Amino acid sequence: MVRMVAAAASTSTLLLAALAALATAAPGVEVEDLTGKQLEAALDTEDSLAIYWYSKNCKTCDRVLGVLERVGQEVSENGITLVRVNDKKSAKTHNIRNFPALSLFLNGEPTHFEGDLTSASAVLDFLASPEALDLPGQIEDVSASQLETLVESQDYVAVFFYDAADQSSTDCLAALESIDDDLDEKNILAVKMSDTTEAKKLWCQELPQYHCLCQEDS
Repeated sequence: MVRMVAAAASTSTLLLAALAALATAAPGVEVEDLTGKQLEAALDTEDSLAIYWYSKNCKTCDRVLGVLERVGQEVSENGITLVRVNDKKSAKTHNIRNFPALSLFLNGEPTHFEGDLTSASAVLDFLASPEALDLPGQIEDVSASQLETLVESQDYVAVFFYDAADQSSTDCLAALESIDDDLDEKNILAVKMSDTTEAKKLWCQELPQYHCLCQEDS
């Protein structure tokens, strides 16, 4: 009888541990796998494309893919399309020699990640960097977490809070994008956000509104 109780207790403990692991596991998203030909087509159509270069039978590559799958949703919310590519010829064309690797293409221009690919925060910082948002003549959409990261790293961040369905917001945005390069010259990063909850935190009761934030505001 004692042995049966002990076995039951052990099974129960293992079950609870498994359920706890499932409950705490971060939801992931699948990172689309592209061929070299599909990649070139994507580079022609996507303004912001993050490419994970990997090789088969690579344990480190598998581990990094798990990290990217966990942060994939936030990367997508930042307006960046994330894909993976296992094509040595294509990798060589884009100056990738070692695997795994991560590149960000903005309007076809690449920036290569040089940090720790197993660090989710480092990857997100790279994809939320000012360079990642600096598309000529365009003001990029940001999420609340991305805005927080930018305010911590930049002296000034100009934020345009808007309503995508509002014509006055559209008109104001067009005017702001026409002076985006002038703001760059003054080292002011301009971004936009349609998150009304975040706007209210900064006392924006009506949209559109434009706020200039500095590190003291974070």
